[in-house]
Amino acid sequence: DQPKTTDSREITSGIEIRDSSVHNTAVEYQGGLGIWVGYTQNTFIHNNIIFDLPYTALSVGWGWGYNDPTFAGDNKVQKNIIYDFNKILYDGGGIYSLSAQPGNIYSDNFINYLESKTNQWDYPIYLDQRSRYIEIANNVVFRATDSYASLISGGENIIHDNYWDGNDANH
Repeated sequence: DQPKTTDSREITSGIEIRDSSVHNTAVEYQGGLGIWVGYTQNTFIHNNIIFDLPYTALSVGWGWGYNDPTFAGDNKVQKNIIYDFNKILYDGGGIYSLSAQPGNIYSDNFINYLESKTNQWDYPIYLDQRSRYIEIANNVVFRATDSYASLISGGENIIHDNYWDGNDANH
């Protein structure tokens, strides 16, 4: 894992994850995720159904911002249906992100949030540790008990035209 490499042979790029049903994952190791991409660029995750997970449904990014800037960015997470996540563990989300990722777009997703058992640091869209330069747009979030998005220690994100039916403290 070389987050600062300029050698194209060491850069994960151009991955497409689409039209998949991801569910009942992490049965034995509950910290597993539905879909995870770390340091990657130009990855397109779309038209998936992700549900019934003990922890995070979809995660993009890595490194908690300690290696920024990296080559990660220009990733698209669009038109996914996500529900029943964080059923056992906490500090995760429907869409979870770490570190600076210029050009990332999380849009047109449907997230039906069922409150976790712990209700600690669980968000439909969770921009954790130094998540920056990400656009969050046109998402629909149902059953958000606190806020539809959490911005822990990032900034310079663009958040607009989202719908949620809960209380919102961070929009």
